[in-house]
Amino acid sequence: MLLKVLTLNCWGVPVAVACKLRNERMIAIGDELSKGEYDIILFQEIWDKADYELLKKKMSPSLKYSHYFYSGAIGSGLCLFSKLPILESFYHNFSLNGYAHKIHHGDWFGGKGLGMCRLKFNDIRINLYCTHLHAEYDFQDDEYAAHRVSQAFDMSQFIKLTSTQDNCDLVIVGGDFNVKPESLGCQIIQSNGQLLDSWITKVLWIYLFLVGVLPYIGGVPVAVACKLRNERMIAIGDELSKGEYDIILFQEIWDKADYELLKKKMSPSLKYSHYFYSGAIGSGLCLFSKLPILESFYHNFSLNGYAHKIHHGDWFGGKGLGMCRLKYNDIRINLYCTHLHAEYDFQDDEYAAHRVSQAFDMSQFIKLTSTPDNCDLVIVGGDFNVKPESLGCQIIQSNGQLLDSWITKKSTKSPGNGHTCDLPSNPFTGQKALKFDPDGKRIDYILYRCNKGTSITLEECNVTMGTIPDRKYPYSDHEGVAAIFNVEKTESSDGTEAIGASTIEGNINNCLTAIEKGLKKASSDCTFYTILAIMSVFLLYIISAVEVPYGLGLVRGFVLVLLTLTFGYAIWNRLILNKMEENGLINSKKDMENYLVFLQTEMKTS
Repeated sequence: MLLKVLTLNCWGVPVAVACKLRNERMIAIGDELSKGEYDIILFQEIWDKADYELLKKKMSPSLKYSHYFYSGAIGSGLCLFSKLPILESFYHNFSLNGYAHKIHHGDWFGGKGLGMCRLKFNDIRINLYCTHLHAEYDFQDDEYAAHRVSQAFDMSQFIKLTSTQDNCDLVIVGGDFNVKPESLGCQIIQSNGQLLDSWITKVLWIYLFLVGVLPYIGGVPVAVACKLRNERMIAIGDELSKGEYDIILFQEIWDKADYELLKKKMSPSLKYSHYFYSGAIGSGLCLFSKLPILESFYHNFSLNGYAHKIHHGDWFGGKGLGMCRLKYNDIRINLYCTHLHAEYDFQDDEYAAHRVSQAFDMSQFIKLTSTPDNCDLVIVGGDFNVKPESLGCQIIQSNGQLLDSWITKKSTKSPGNGHTCDLPSNPFTGQKALKFDPDGKRIDYILYRCNKGTSITLEECNVTMGTIPDRKYPYSDHEGVAAIFNVEKTESSDGTEAIGASTIEGNINNCLTAIEKGLKKASSDCTFYTILAIMSVFLLYIISAVEVPYGLGLVRGFVLVLLTLTFGYAIWNRLILNKMEENGLINSKKDMENYLVFLQTEMKTS
């Protein structure tokens, strides 16, 4: 097969002063590339969606398939055109993206990351990646050097994790890396990603990469509330330092001092640990293990609630999915830990679309990084903040091909139905929660899957870590989930039975409905912030122009300051945060639509 690929930075900054002759150049680019000389074209700096639509209109006759990666406040600027059908798409946000106050640079507002699409030509499977790393603005004193190196390593890890020999035959990575061939960034991308430079060799291939596993797992999700936090952390550390579990997954360890306390107490029995740093206050996710941690990776969710909802706090944690690879003898394990967005209003859940997006994003990442080629056992644990029958839980299990340890267990020492949160016996449970769920609810999970050549038996699953011995209060407002697995290598095993495409298709369609509702809410919020900004300016003008009696000048000054802050708040939300939410929702929608087409094709051919 002869495959012709082009990558081009189009210099499409949507500001006339900063980008000369943009419209004329976009027309010329579309005219030239519409000739169909290339099979795949990767673009960077297509910030204005009108430019993307222009290129799409001109190039679609010769390059029928296209995809734009929506991210940040102004879009990632990344898109691709292809003669081959796009089977799946996924976007991984970099955790570091420059600075928000450097508006004249703008990288932060693009939500930069790595776009991925899967294509197929006859029997050749192609993983296609497109990116645009942070620009270098000062060649003598580069303040973004650390950010770019972080992006390069993050990018190489993601490529390595998602492009094993089991799921692709050819890997192509293109884009504006903003680094020279001899630079550290370029070297880490090529060496860690196992990639060759097409300028030197003309071909890019990916090589097999193997990682780790173990036969018994214990997952204890612990949510940290404000009450008696220090006392409870000490009790948690004391209890789990006994070494009963081989692996422990924590959520809501926001304070690093708590992590260090647990580490100090538990390290004699669980020697290895890792904290997933993210957001302004940390992800809250960490794990402890008796087995060495071979690799770690963190995938940020593109949607994480709202920055102005400070009392909720999810946005500040930079929520996502933490991944570690372990190994026990010849059994390799991919271990995932997460904490999805909380539900604060049981009657009118404003975060429903965000949580569905996170659930789909999470299931896609697990599926992409846990093929039979790189692991034997997949374990996923954490506080999902969704009930078993909810759409979020269904999409995680069906698309991720995962089983629920509470459902498949052979035995349990726990009475009841596995509820872990808002239990009536827990003194930290609020009356509002009991009104909707009098018996509590099950939102903490250990899910699992074994791949071909490995067999697994779930010997036991229990709800644990309730009331602290000799105390009147529990370890947390959640109880933990503990599972005991018996895993062995068996050549005759086909692995966990696959969940059918028709089931996944139904869940994806329901997800699309939820995302559409989220987009309508985002549009409504956009209107609200626009009106709020206009009213603030109007009142500022009126109050500034009106004469006030002597002695009320201080009051007027206070009101003017308040209105100015309100105007700034409205503009920031309208132009930046609202657009980030909208782009995140659109990107989830496009990924779901691409995957839906793939599923429908699979069902027709099967």
